[in-house]
Amino acid sequence: MKFFIAILFIPIFHFHLDAQNTASNFIYDFETTQTMPNLSGFGMDIELAENQKLDKNNMSLLTGRVNRSKGKTWDWAGIYIDLPFYMDLSKTQIISLKILCTTRTGIVNVKLENNRSHFPPTEIQTRTTKLKEWEQLFFDFRNVDSTYRYNRLTIFVDYQSFENDVYFIDDIKFGL
Repeated sequence: MKFFIAILFIPIFHFHLDAQNTASNFIYDFETTQTMPNLSGFGMDIELAENQKLDKNNMSLLTGRVNRSKGKTWDWAGIYIDLPFYMDLSKTQIISLKILCTTRTGIVNVKLENNRSHFPPTEIQTRTTKLKEWEQLFFDFRNVDSTYRYNRLTIFVDYQSFENDVYFIDDIKFGL
């Protein structure tokens, strides 16, 4: 009786979605299930809401409504998105978002993190300048080590404030 030893080769594929494939010019716009971020809040609440000021600066029908309630005493309260890809800073260095401040202007921080590794987080801060109008903010991460890979985007609206505030955000975009 002859015995056969068969070696079965099964190719194993690993797909890594990087900024070139998914994040370059990728946008979260709250309009469809594919472009609606899975946002989580800490010290702030986030919900889907109708656009409060439909105009040439933002034609979207749906946006994200960020509520900060008095009594939530974290000065670093914010919202975050665990990205379905690793952001490659050698290819995508600019993140932008639209924001509508309803009660007052303030500071907005965008922080990049990797929730699975030792890469140090990095953040950029800017100030809103418009009240009750859509404003597009840009966060430039060109000075960050491009070998780092990030897969979490954290947004701190109304940074270091303890007031009751409502903000609307839209069009979170990776790349120009």
